[in-house]
Amino acid sequence: MAEVRPARALTPRERAVLQVLVGASALAEAARCQVDHAMVDGECIERCGTVELAVVATKCPTLRMTDGLVADGEAPLDNDHRQAVLLFAQSGLIRHVETYRTDGKRPSGLPEAAQLTVLKTPTE
Repeated sequence: MAEVRPARALTPRERAVLQVLVGASALAEAARCQVDHAMVDGECIERCGTVELAVVATKCPTLRMTDGLVADGEAPLDNDHRQAVLLFAQSGLIRHVETYRTDGKRPSGLPEAAQLTVLKTPTE
């Protein structure tokens, strides 16, 4: 991971993927607020799609689930493989987006949000 200074705004694709991941649950108001206020302060050097997020704690309520997996989804690559996207929290704030491919190859970024199937949603 490379530090991003100053922190940058989410790209349209990053924002769309996060909105899909947290938007599927009626209980996700705090997570949606955090996505709206998230900035990227670290990212994969190889542009693989994995990013570290910064959210100002006073802007949004914290998640009831303080640490761990908040939401995840996957997008098809071909008949046998998928690209997974996982959203993690730390201290009640969304903090890390990780992505990987089930075929072992390095992702070339996040999948299109429209291709994501959400597997786990926020339960605040």
